[in-house]
Amino acid sequence: MKINFNILVLFFVFNSCTGQFNSDNWKNASSAIESRDNIRKNMVQDLMDNHLKESMTKEQILEMLGTPNNSSTENRVDRKVAKTLPDSLSAKTIVKLSKQDQANRIEELAKWRKAHAETMDLFIYNIGWAEMDPVFLYVRFEDSKVIDYWKGK
Repeated sequence: MKINFNILVLFFVFNSCTGQFNSDNWKNASSAIESRDNIRKNMVQDLMDNHLKESMTKEQILEMLGTPNNSSTENRVDRKVAKTLPDSLSAKTIVKLSKQDQANRIEELAKWRKAHAETMDLFIYNIGWAEMDPVFLYVRFEDSKVIDYWKGK
């Protein structure tokens, strides 16, 4: 019987590390958000590919993922719109300019962001670290239904 127990333990350990989303494991990892070994980072791709769906309700998300590390309503530029940022306003371009030109471009960037920002209702879940920066799962809602989700810093 001891061998069967060991095999069972190995089975559960292996399955918890395979990257398959598990709601209980996700929720239990919330206490380890500062850890670089947060198991959420191993599950997030499967979660986004196979479990999160647009039009899910906030209640369904809370049931599946638990309480977010942060929930907020804030003005942000939509990630799809952000891809249309002119090269002249990108950080890579701005850092190469003189101090005065940098100041001018930063002012232009602020105007661009103000013109393109929209109010977003978000749940934010910590999923681990990439190099030196924390990485999050963002779930965006409109009328209490999911309209978008993504992984980012």
